[in-house]
Amino acid sequence: MSGRDPQRIEEEAYLARVYEAITAQLARAVAKREDIRKDTIELQRGLWREVGVGMKDDGKNAVSAQYLSELRVNKAIYGNNDAVLTKLERMKSSAYFGRVDFARPGRPQRPTYIGISTLFDEKDMSTLVCDWRAPVGSLFYEDRTGAVSYKGPDGIIEGELTGKRQYKIEEDRLIYYFDSALTIDDEMLRQALAGSSDAHMRTIVNTIQQNQNRVIREPLRQRIVVEGSAGSGKTAVALHRAAWLLYRYREEGLSHENLLLLTPNQVFVEYIREVLPELGEQNVATATLTDCMRGLIPKQYRIETTWAALDFALSFSHRPRTRHEQRLRGILGGGGLAAYVRSYAEKLAGERTFFDLRFEGELIASADEMAALYAVRPAMPPRTRLNRVARMAAQRIGELYRKRLASMTETLKERGEEERDARRMARRALRRLFAPVADQLRMMTALRVEEAFRDMWSEGAFVWATGDPPRVEWDELCAMVLEQIQDRALSSEAAALYAYLRVLLSGAPKSGIRHLIIDEGQDYSAAEMRLLESLYPGTGMTILRDANQRIQTHLTEEGLPTGAEIIRLQRSYRSSRSLCDFTRHLLRDPDSVIPFEREGEKPRLIRVQEAERPARVAQDIAALRRMGPVAVIGRTAAQCRRIFESLEALVPGAVLLKPDEPRPSAQVTVLPSWLAKGLEFDTVMLWEAADFGRGEKSLFYTVCTRALHRLRLYTAQPGYAPPVPAALYEEDDAPGGGTG
Repeated sequence: MSGRDPQRIEEEAYLARVYEAITAQLARAVAKREDIRKDTIELQRGLWREVGVGMKDDGKNAVSAQYLSELRVNKAIYGNNDAVLTKLERMKSSAYFGRVDFARPGRPQRPTYIGISTLFDEKDMSTLVCDWRAPVGSLFYEDRTGAVSYKGPDGIIEGELTGKRQYKIEEDRLIYYFDSALTIDDEMLRQALAGSSDAHMRTIVNTIQQNQNRVIREPLRQRIVVEGSAGSGKTAVALHRAAWLLYRYREEGLSHENLLLLTPNQVFVEYIREVLPELGEQNVATATLTDCMRGLIPKQYRIETTWAALDFALSFSHRPRTRHEQRLRGILGGGGLAAYVRSYAEKLAGERTFFDLRFEGELIASADEMAALYAVRPAMPPRTRLNRVARMAAQRIGELYRKRLASMTETLKERGEEERDARRMARRALRRLFAPVADQLRMMTALRVEEAFRDMWSEGAFVWATGDPPRVEWDELCAMVLEQIQDRALSSEAAALYAYLRVLLSGAPKSGIRHLIIDEGQDYSAAEMRLLESLYPGTGMTILRDANQRIQTHLTEEGLPTGAEIIRLQRSYRSSRSLCDFTRHLLRDPDSVIPFEREGEKPRLIRVQEAERPARVAQDIAALRRMGPVAVIGRTAAQCRRIFESLEALVPGAVLLKPDEPRPSAQVTVLPSWLAKGLEFDTVMLWEAADFGRGEKSLFYTVCTRALHRLRLYTAQPGYAPPVPAALYEEDDAPGGGTG
């Protein structure tokens, strides 16, 4: 015993204390859950005995209300206790992962242990483990030993960081620990990355890097653009940012209902759904951009989804007409057209004409009076101001109507009519008499967005005055959108402009959203970003993007929010060094991506004829699937259906992935290139590497960077070679090769 490391003995003793506290609190929470369950059953039985079914007397209604109130309280207590149980069960598997030794002037130094949640000692209410999101947690992720400071609830706290320690813990066993004077140790990160991929994204709370921590702890109302290479952890960082925001601003009323995550598709939503619950928070609302637009566009219109547009463009990219249409769509999604829509909305707002509103010569509201009321608070949407004018005039019409109704009713009664009949006859007559007045008011205060949107593309002179785009292209653009309006089927770009015009004219619907997280931001057009800014004015934003993964090549402008700060994450953690070297040489500037030092095999180019390809791919899958999930990636959805049909009998359990369905927990997945974005797999197989042309390096880069450990490039094209130095990959022509 005397030969053991005293520090390890001390650490094991502390872990034993923490584990004992977790175990005891967990047992009490389990017992409490059972007590609540029994109490709830008794309440339900009492409700049945004393009230029964279908009873309506007041006494029983009062008893019923009392029982229902107690049941609601029990439900709330049960929910809170369940959350505590979940937290303790997570902490039981690994109580903490870090420690900081921080000394403030004039105070004794105390170690602070960092974990996924806070844990108190119920005996003396001291903090055993501190939540990683607490202000002091930033010292673990960012600072070197020495003089440091962090921002606490009461201001800046200064002191000295004398040590940092990292742990690997499995329940009550301390596997190892080590001291680090800098930031998170690469060895711990390397171990975390060496594992297999999963159907769901995992938390990175114990390996957050310094620059990632900066992104996570940006203020709620800040607008930031996280520009990061593939595998730099952008999405994971954004989800941890959501967890931090919910922790930091909870006392200011922030809840999961105030955050919105915009995702590309349902597959991605399923992939990330476990992260926030693992961090002790409820999942935030998710939506696609199409979802955001649906409530702003008439139901009779179909809206093209982004993935449908991508698949169409990739399927027919060889056609000159498709390429020309993509160019027009690029103009449609540009900032110039968004600025035009704003100008057009301002033009409509300023062109309101009012007339004196009279009834049988009596002035109800003058034109000048209505115009003056409309002009008050010009920053408000025109629809809101017109509604104010309409309410004022309608109120006066109502007052006049009631006076005339009383007068006419009396006249008819004097002529011998019964009061009820006289009133009915007066109403009927006055409705006819007042109808022209009501019609005139509706005409002056009407604002029909659909009509305005159609007119916008018909009034070419107004747009042509802007000088951009050229007149010929503008005529084609107008014809294209007018045809879409006629067919009640809007492209994603046209839908964004319609929705933007709707918000400018009618105002944004109330949402309660206080922070917006946008994934795959490089595929948002400038017009779509202006729409989001108008939909969520003053809202904080976190936009995740990688310009190298922009596969909507018709987008010629960056869709960036106004006044956003750009934070760059250059290091790629997803792939091994060999894979990262291959993929970064697909970029114009390979040095813009810093690979993480994790060894792995080089990508393999496998030449195989089309007729032999299903058997060869199936053979390779059989050897590789035991090492982790495998993705077979084709160019388009139609091609992937054919790939799946050719493999279905050869590869048991293979699944064809679709954009509107959750990602299945399958070991082998067939999916199109555009659906692979944001996902990761142990092994990635490109069915035909030559399908990704030299003019599509972004698409090629995107699909290749989905691989964690192994990349296989199959081709039947003679002479094909990836557009990277030959030393960065291996070529395999031998039958049965490439399965290592």
